Amino acid sequence: MRTSRVFVALNLDKALEEALNALSTSLGLAGYRSIKSDQMHLTLYFNGTAKEEDIQFIMDAMDVLNETREFPVSFTSLLALPNMRQSRLVATEPGTGRAECSEIHKKLTDRIKMLLPVDARPFLPHVSLLRKNSGKPQAVMLPDIKALTGRVIACTLYESSLYSSGPVYRILKSIAF
Repeated sequence: MRTSRVFVALNLDKALEEALNALSTSLGLAGYRSIKSDQMHLTLYFNGTAKEEDIQFIMDAMDVLNETREFPVSFTSLLALPNMRQSRLVATEPGTGRAECSEIHKKLTDRIKMLLPVDARPFLPHVSLLRKNSGKPQAVMLPDIKALTGRVIACTLYESSLYSSGPVYRILKSIAF
């Protein structure tokens, strides 16, 4: 039986995606690669082994977000994940819009967990900017950043295929806000 890597994400307006991409490029951390601007998003739910019926269930669960409207979001700080000493990922987290992201995450995962497992860890809304290429995690020092603002404009279910050049996403369903 075929399985897929799928995730549901909040999409940002193009100008904000491009500003976040410029920020990631400007950080210039050795051993990290920038995330492409068209792949910047706030992940709400991830399933690495979704079967076809799981994907249909996730699509149906997304309907709980049909009445959601776009909202402002700002990014004001950088973070290293899992931590500053052993970073594999550099991201930015929302200031403005954080509560809305959390509310949408709760609505969606309350629906999904009726049939599928959801992550038990607390939800941390963030946009990935840089990913460690390979090897051991490394310590990073991150600068303060100027606030970047924009809007969350949609929620999308993606299928993700991994290649040595990076992931390729295919849209399975999208709900415009």
